[in-house]
Amino acid sequence: MELLFVYGTLMRGFWNNDLIKSSKFIGKAKTNKKGWLYINTIPFLNFTEDGEYISGELYQVDEKTLDMIDDLEGHPVFYKREKTMVTLEYNNMIYEAWIYVWPEEIKDLEEKQSDYKNAKFLNRYLVFMDNDYVYEEFTSVESIKHKYKDMNIKAYDIKKGEKVIDG
Repeated sequence: MELLFVYGTLMRGFWNNDLIKSSKFIGKAKTNKKGWLYINTIPFLNFTEDGEYISGELYQVDEKTLDMIDDLEGHPVFYKREKTMVTLEYNNMIYEAWIYVWPEEIKDLEEKQSDYKNAKFLNRYLVFMDNDYVYEEFTSVESIKHKYKDMNIKAYDIKKGEKVIDG
């Protein structure tokens, strides 16, 4: 078994949490290294000394689950998986855990946060169609259905992390 620190769409309440739902949730945690989450629907983590401690969740996962998440994160081509130290919020215990980081410096994304749940984009919907996604701001689920009425789509309320349309 391995420890995994997640800070974005794998957290409880978000659309990729299904991949680790059967894993043991250890608790809310923060990284011991400072960094920023540069946010463009999904967060890109860069560790940097001028950042803040990153908020997230700690899980105990098996190798099969870790392999699935490697595939999701595009490791080692897209995100890089590396070890980092994290501190549990409820008891201040420190653990070494896997984390996915963006390997290059990021300069062109305007929003940066230390907690994904505070991201501005979370008041929007994410629409999936044919293995791709469209990130748009809609005022309602009905407006999504109207725009994509003849298409087989899935849509998520990003803030609530709920599926609102399922094909």
